Amino acid sequence: TVGAQVEGDGSWQAGLRRTAAMLRELQFGPETCVLADGSGMSRKNRLSPALICAVLADVDRSEHAETFRNLLAAAGEQGTLRERLREPRYRGRVRAKTGYLYKVGALSGYAETQSGIGVAFSILINDYEGGGNAVMKAVEDRIARAIVDHAQ
Repeated sequence: TVGAQVEGDGSWQAGLRRTAAMLRELQFGPETCVLADGSGMSRKNRLSPALICAVLADVDRSEHAETFRNLLAAAGEQGTLRERLREPRYRGRVRAKTGYLYKVGALSGYAETQSGIGVAFSILINDYEGGGNAVMKAVEDRIARAIVDHAQ
């Protein structure tokens, strides 16, 4: 879709070219991103939290910021975060995308701190040996609470 919108060519190669161009615009080299497929489900995909945060911050400065935020799950309110971070102090203050595979977890999006500052964040957990998805979610939630409570 990205290739079709930007280059008029809906191929995987056109999408990768547009992704590489966006990375350059954000001051990241092509080695910082490995995309094996577009689903996000391949264990061969490689993105850093810094890169994800840069993309989130870039979107947040764009004309599409509100639309994008509204597509993300809201803590304690709707989507995959409906049952998480339900305490009044955190409800609605985190909007994020979740993702899980065996021993892999992700929570990336935006948090509104108690002081009113907006923060882009990305939590990526790989090769987790401490338990299943519920345990990883609890770790992510602890980090999200710390961001809401303490980020300046």
